[in-house]
Amino acid sequence: MIGDIVRKFIIFSILFLLICMSAASAATLQVGSTAKYHTIQSAVNAAKTGDIINVAYGTYPEQVIINKDVYLYGKSYPKLNGFECYAVDTISGFNII
Repeated sequence: MIGDIVRKFIIFSILFLLICMSAASAATLQVGSTAKYHTIQSAVNAAKTGDIINVAYGTYPEQVIINKDVYLYGKSYPKLNGFECYAVDTISGFNII
């Protein structure tokens, strides 16, 4: 009986650690005039699968090609000329021109 409880605790602990490690590995990249990345494409190029890209308000006169699973969020609906999306988990908060 105690052995079953210990075994379940160990399995739960391992699963919990795996979930935490996968969530901790995602990076958040900032795009904007004062951010590290000035274009959305430069952030997409630097991103790894599962990363989050936050785009500040503004107009981005670029054609963005997204070819990896990332999360792309716009703050206050930035304007984007267009994009090609081959793989993306979430796109939210943009005005596509």
